[in-house]
Amino acid sequence: MNKKKAIISVVIIILFLAVIAVLGLVVFNWFGVTGAAIVKPELETYTYKGPGGEYEFTVDDTKDQIFHVIHYNANGIIRNVPFLYGPKQLKKEIPMEPDLMDNLVYDTSIGGLKKLIYVTWDPELDEKTDVSQSLWLIIANVVARVDGSVYNIQASGASTEYIPGVPQITCDDASWGTAVIYLRLGDENRIYTEGDCVVLEATNGENLRKVTERLLYLLLKVYYDNLTSVY
Repeated sequence: MNKKKAIISVVIIILFLAVIAVLGLVVFNWFGVTGAAIVKPELETYTYKGPGGEYEFTVDDTKDQIFHVIHYNANGIIRNVPFLYGPKQLKKEIPMEPDLMDNLVYDTSIGGLKKLIYVTWDPELDEKTDVSQSLWLIIANVVARVDGSVYNIQASGASTEYIPGVPQITCDDASWGTAVIYLRLGDENRIYTEGDCVVLEATNGENLRKVTERLLYLLLKVYYDNLTSVY
């Protein structure tokens, strides 16, 4: 009987110590090593004025990379989209041909929006960088038919060469009703047109991300669509 009581006593002590340990961890996580309460850091915010109004940004430096998160209203839905680069940085760093919106989203022949946007690239781009898939999805997130889209235009990824199950699209396919955005590597970082096609050219994958974000700021009306207002 005494042995049974002793075992029960040991179990109670172990359970008691376990509860104390758990409470200790909770207190430690809440107050930290110094004894002061851990407070979530206040993130930097700033406002950028563009043709679409004043845009609020939050600089999120709590992750591995610093993000400039833009907050905007898209057809009644508040969107929070992270950019790696702020609008002030890209405005002067990446040259952009003026008056691109007609090539990108507007169909002037009917006075409305284009029906389809293709983002296309050469298969070799996937071998030289790892950004092509993510970049086309970033563009689609702004223009495509999803909740919170700015333009609600159908968007699709494509290839300039034949790949089974993938649309084969080149700059020659750009027209009044269909926009083509061509991602490519080249000697410069810039945005320009070839006929009705919009070309995003960069020297490497990182710069291609910059060029793409430059274009997205235009689509979100953070930037003006002409050089005299942008620079």
